[in-house]
Amino acid sequence: IRDRTRTEDVHLTSQQRATIFMQNKGDLLITLHVGGAFSPDTQGFAVMYPTSPPRIRNTITTGKPLMSYTATSRMIARRISGQLGQVTSSTDRGVHALPNTLFKLVDAPACMIELGCLTNNSEEVALNDEVYQDKLAAGITQGILEVLTGKPAAVERETLSNLSISTDSTDKE
Repeated sequence: IRDRTRTEDVHLTSQQRATIFMQNKGDLLITLHVGGAFSPDTQGFAVMYPTSPPRIRNTITTGKPLMSYTATSRMIARRISGQLGQVTSSTDRGVHALPNTLFKLVDAPACMIELGCLTNNSEEVALNDEVYQDKLAAGITQGILEVLTGKPAAVERETLSNLSISTDSTDKE
């Protein structure tokens, strides 16, 4: 039986998630998501990191101004993205800055990983496969280990948007 982080689908607000993170004195916030797209052809993973927020007061840390972890988060996101690409051979949809409420509430580097698109039939099958899930976990782990061990960053990939991904290519050999 595979270990699960939760046994039921429970909605937590961003504030509740941030509170749990801060109470447990987390050093790095990684949030995992699967999503969808308007086009059923869209597939692959994307990694987001926080935009540089203005310094705000954080009620969790009793009014202490939050530090900006944008540069560190971006570096971690790039390393995770590089490893996910190597381990899964899935489409890399890029590394993107994202304004996100949860990122603004935690006083630590953070990344959001979109693991794939459930609106793509073949990717939905892959995301439900335990072997593929293990590859995703390994890629994320290896990316974090690169940061901790100081290995050189993976080759930076071109950042793509959903609009630039198409399976109907006119560039034939």
